[in-house]
Amino acid sequence: MARMRTLAEIIASLEPVELRAVSALRIEGESCRVSIALFLPGAGPAILPEHIADVDLDFLDLPEGITVSGWTRYPDIERAVMPVDVEGQIREVEESGLLGHLDVSRYEVEGRAWWIVKTHAGSDAERAAWLVSLARDKG
Repeated sequence: MARMRTLAEIIASLEPVELRAVSALRIEGESCRVSIALFLPGAGPAILPEHIADVDLDFLDLPEGITVSGWTRYPDIERAVMPVDVEGQIREVEESGLLGHLDVSRYEVEGRAWWIVKTHAGSDAERAAWLVSLARDKG
């Protein structure tokens, strides 16, 4: 059986194109699973994952010439996370700079903790820069 990895190890193991396209992480505290949502340039419309459907959509106010049409939400990447100090693991990912600024929300549902971690969400400028970088990769 493979050993469980920290969140930072999981994020660092992503391919560069996946790393640039991570839009959100959902961490289920009880099962210690992380679901990594990706938006990549490709055929089809961009669709927000259900678990981040409440994301602030102001990021759609993009610089002229930049759109999300032609982006695809790829199937989430699912991985097991070490079951200790999840909040510390999230801080470690932010400190690594791999996903930029993280917007973290912790929820308690029926006594179970889970976290939604949005990436590229520090400001309108950060979101726009991320979208521009994806558009460059596409072209």
